[in-house]
Amino acid sequence: MSEDPPRTDEYQGYARLYDPLLNPLLDRPRHGVAALVRHCLRPFALPGSPPTPDSRHTTAPHHPGPAPVQGAISPQELPPVLDLCCGTGRQAAFLHGLGFCVHGLDLSPAMLDVARKTTPAEIQYRLADATETGLPDAAFGCVCISLALHEKNPHTREAILAEAMRLLLPGGSLVLLDYRLPESSLGRASMRFASMIERLAGQAHYAHYRQFLAGGGIRALLGASRLPFRRMETYFHGCMGLYRVFTSGNEE
Repeated sequence: MSEDPPRTDEYQGYARLYDPLLNPLLDRPRHGVAALVRHCLRPFALPGSPPTPDSRHTTAPHHPGPAPVQGAISPQELPPVLDLCCGTGRQAAFLHGLGFCVHGLDLSPAMLDVARKTTPAEIQYRLADATETGLPDAAFGCVCISLALHEKNPHTREAILAEAMRLLLPGGSLVLLDYRLPESSLGRASMRFASMIERLAGQAHYAHYRQFLAGGGIRALLGASRLPFRRMETYFHGCMGLYRVFTSGNEE
């Protein structure tokens, strides 16, 4: 999932271990991401909603993996969803379980290989750099980035945010899940546990994670971006946050 040079696949060694190790911890916030994406796309289904490209919202067939989030929207014309820095596709599978037309993009061939083998075939995966996706402007109703920005250097984080906003339709939303600075002692304890896991991902990854937190985490990154945003939920006693970033004029 790294977009930083040199362009080697740093995830090749443990891509197949990623889901078995982390799914028990991360599936709850992934459900939160999927539910928020569903909420963000509702305006596109209403009369007089923003125009969308010709992409159909289809009901997902049965597939082993994440259970569908309850309350799936009935099939209708809706814009597609992009899971940026999608990794093994676990988040994309949750989104697909709601019936959305889902695209996943990542720079790691090893992660995408796992994604294509373990998630529904209807999910469209793309090997590309999240800072320069090569996708057209205003192509998606929602873009989500789950637990990826903290592992990038500051310049790459900013470039990914800018690219994500470029890809959104008018009225679309960017959904972000990442680390934040907790306020409670339980949250700080959870953060220490997260730090042990992040250290296992490698020296460069851990250095970027430490810099991300030292700079204030996801809340500080969004504040510096001057994008309109709102915190929607926190997890693990406040050490992880779910945020919605609005396109201009779309603030609720």
